[in-house]
Amino acid sequence: MESALPMPASAPTLMPTHRRITFSFLDVAGNLLYCVITGYALYYFTNVYGLSSVAAGAIILTATCVGVIDAPVWGSVIDRTRSRLGRSRPWILRMALPFCVLTWLLFTVPPLHDDTTRTVYAGATYVLAGMCYDGISVAGSAALPNLTSTLGERAQVNSVRMVTGNLGNFAAVTFILPLATWLGGSSTSPVGWSHAVLIFACVSFALLIACFADMRERAADLHVRPPSLRRNVTAASGNWVWWLVTGWNVLFWVGFSIRTSMLPYYFRYVIEDERWTSILNGVSVVQITGMAAVPWLVSRIGVHGKSWVTVLSFALAVVGQVGFLVAGSSPVLLIASDCFAFLGTGMACAMSALLVSSSVDYGEWHSGVRASGFLTAVGMVCAVRLGSGLGTMLSSVTLNGIEFDGSRASQTGTVVSGISATFLFLPLGMFVVAMLPMMAYRRYETAEDGIIAGLQ
Repeated sequence: MESALPMPASAPTLMPTHRRITFSFLDVAGNLLYCVITGYALYYFTNVYGLSSVAAGAIILTATCVGVIDAPVWGSVIDRTRSRLGRSRPWILRMALPFCVLTWLLFTVPPLHDDTTRTVYAGATYVLAGMCYDGISVAGSAALPNLTSTLGERAQVNSVRMVTGNLGNFAAVTFILPLATWLGGSSTSPVGWSHAVLIFACVSFALLIACFADMRERAADLHVRPPSLRRNVTAASGNWVWWLVTGWNVLFWVGFSIRTSMLPYYFRYVIEDERWTSILNGVSVVQITGMAAVPWLVSRIGVHGKSWVTVLSFALAVVGQVGFLVAGSSPVLLIASDCFAFLGTGMACAMSALLVSSSVDYGEWHSGVRASGFLTAVGMVCAVRLGSGLGTMLSSVTLNGIEFDGSRASQTGTVVSGISATFLFLPLGMFVVAMLPMMAYRRYETAEDGIIAGLQ
């Protein structure tokens, strides 16, 4: 195990408040567009763009495979970047415009008439927009250790980033559908979607540039030689905590993505009032409460705090899904059920960062290699892409299986029942299964204090 070099006993320089805020713009900007993609791409492809659910599923599967590969590649590229702008900072600048433009193009219907060409266009823009998002997301995660050397301040900066970033998600899932409907005259207007996403893209670009302009990476950290990719892979292969947490993360995002992607279909065809899509997506702001409660709950519970809080988060999400089973079209029950679901998923989102960080500690204790960039890129960014992609793909496969046709104003009883079952039961099942890995994680928690002490 490599020993750390002694550091000079000088007081650390704290980040100014304005820099903490502008760093959080990174997540606001990313969520503002990427949550539109994950939440509405399937609906857009089938009901606006005119693709079959099979073609839409193939595009999403392709993008998922690419995302699994490109996240660790981005991590290695950023680790090896040396420039006067820093290590992560230049990639935020380089990816800002491509990400925003490609997302706008994804939601813009081109003047093409050949079905094959239209499908290729949709697939290319979807995959490339996802790759650019991965670059920005990995750059932000990799930048955090280089912004400050104080562990407490890192936790504060990350907390501000997560809470503020949720505002981007809230704006995306709440306002994109009403805005597209208002600009185009209906929720299936290609012009409305193109103009709405263009507005979001302009805001996202401005936020990314503001983040880049104010970010400062500490020069001392930029000269540390990162572990080789081979050493990272070798270290990860024996890190059972990391494998467990990564698998848990994938399960969570599969369930959450199915719920998000099927929500527009559920309220359009089952409840028959698509206004509820934006109303209940707006309830996602409750996630902030769940995120903020995690540190307090973990510390109050003690040794097994992380595993119990994770189980609690999924229990709340399950209560929310069960609530939809009995809510019918009751406004009070729908909103109450959604609050439980988003409170639970907000807690789970916050727990993912804590669980992955613990796998980094275990990996260093077990192998002597602290592969934080690689483990974080795969355990979080790659897991989110894989889980989200699989969840949306499962939704498209289900739509194809029940013979859904987006060109029809109304659907058959079989289709409506299939949409209802997919939205209600698949996420519920995934949330229940995702509780199981926490039973094994308790083994690490029991030894965690000794492992941390051994690293100091």
